[in-house]
Amino acid sequence: MSALAALSAVRVAGAPTFIPGETPTKNVCLFTVIENEKLRNGENKRTDISCRAWGKYANITANFLCTGKLVNIIGRHHSYTKDTGTVDATGKAKINTDLYVTVDKIQLLTRSRKDLKEIFDENIKKLKQAGKLPMELQLSYDDVIPPEKPMVDFNPAVSAKTGMYGHANVWTKDRGNWKPTTAAATNTDATIKALQAQVTALMAEQNMKKADKTIFAEIDPF
Repeated sequence: MSALAALSAVRVAGAPTFIPGETPTKNVCLFTVIENEKLRNGENKRTDISCRAWGKYANITANFLCTGKLVNIIGRHHSYTKDTGTVDATGKAKINTDLYVTVDKIQLLTRSRKDLKEIFDENIKKLKQAGKLPMELQLSYDDVIPPEKPMVDFNPAVSAKTGMYGHANVWTKDRGNWKPTTAAATNTDATIKALQAQVTALMAEQNMKKADKTIFAEIDPF
């Protein structure tokens, strides 16, 4: 029997990967979360945890999870072994054991968009004062992080143009990572994307400092 997994206030690392199945129930979304633990000696321990969401939760996570999002996860621990094809000094086959969590329930830990805009404006001010952004640059929260779109079902024709489904990269066995077929991004788009990493890092720092104001919002539109 799989052991229960309860991950509290873990942060999403990197973009998810969505793998469409033969039917919607066989869709799977792979993503990684970071769990930080304070040890008795005062040091911080970081653990990267691989997660798999199936069926409706594959669609939910692809639509709503992105780098830096803070989530709660309830699920089950799993492990599997894989022969590396090599042997150790004693001649025994080297076997790797991989661990992952199957998602049964997920919550986003969010705050109001008004609060996030205030944090964003303060972070942009800090970047300008530090000389990392030009003082004359006009950049709003909506420019960098547009309002969250409602969840949509996976549409291969649409994803073929962008290589994406929601926030997730699309992967299939026959094509690997789907490549976008639309025109290259403009210079403005590229500038905004380059700024997102800096802004997200500062926002994550602010979010941790204001954790007492966090609003727990479960995502399950079904």
